[in-house]
Amino acid sequence: MLNWGLKMKSRRRVLRKIVLILLVIIFSLVLIECLLRTIGYYLAKNITPQLDSPEILNADYLIACFGASYTYGIGASSREFSYPMQLERILNERFSAMDICVLNEGLAGNSFNILHRMEFRLVDFPKPPDLIIVMGFANNSWNLYKSTALLEGYADLPDDKQWLARFQKTKIGKFATVFYMGGQPFSQYLAEIEENKWNETRGETILNPRKPEDREFLKKWILYDMQQMKSLAVSQKATIMISMPTNSFMNSLVRECAHEFSLPLCEAPKDQFLWLPYGWLSSDGWHPNDRGYGVYAAHIADCIEGLELLAETPASAQEVTRQVEQPDKPIQHID
Repeated sequence: MLNWGLKMKSRRRVLRKIVLILLVIIFSLVLIECLLRTIGYYLAKNITPQLDSPEILNADYLIACFGASYTYGIGASSREFSYPMQLERILNERFSAMDICVLNEGLAGNSFNILHRMEFRLVDFPKPPDLIIVMGFANNSWNLYKSTALLEGYADLPDDKQWLARFQKTKIGKFATVFYMGGQPFSQYLAEIEENKWNETRGETILNPRKPEDREFLKKWILYDMQQMKSLAVSQKATIMISMPTNSFMNSLVRECAHEFSLPLCEAPKDQFLWLPYGWLSSDGWHPNDRGYGVYAAHIADCIEGLELLAETPASAQEVTRQVEQPDKPIQHID
């Protein structure tokens, strides 16, 4: 009887320890989730450009850059070296007769986050932007947070990816997905994609635009958000240009969607596989460094000039806007 009592006490102690450990784990996860949400809110609030500055009000030509981490400037020593800020300096050198202002409206996320930011930011602009540059559809391949295609019932995820949308309802879930993806440098990742080894190297965790069922979902999602973005631009009487980052695994899909809406398109730089040996990537192996963003900004400037989106006279820009409002009239794109 005594041994039985001792065994019961021992089991209760073990059970209490297990419960305590579980409570500590749950509390830690809740704390981390709250911390990540607080950081996200702080970043979104404090990196937002002020719209009442003289530079904006007095600009002859206003460009608003919306996008994810490539637009925000992850990897740069400061936001002054992000591509929008370097683009402003480059364009003002090339078009010295004009005062050009470029706003960095980038914030990490998928196309839902970009669309949402466009919706609540553009209405506060003191004057409509002349050009809106959007770059940021690549994250849709892994970030399903508030996917408009799912929210609006516009498309269904493949059965084997349903769990991913539920998992990413939390910041921890998205963070865990990023952690899973971050195990290789950018150049190796690109090489594997080009050799069609993405399924082998990444498993079945994220959406693969090479798989028909994944591609169908991604295309419907991108088309939906891109159409909303175009409508916002037209309501502002602004031209919208879709640009591509260097990670090419989603670029063919983005290109296809942009062509369906006859939107001006800036292709990714052709030398993307050489960015690592050139020393243009940051330490994370994914995002450019200061020099890389400068190269990318020059590439965007070339696209703007090649598409004739910016000229010394406003009439040229207005003509492109009229073309965007007429989807049946094709617009030249940069190959």
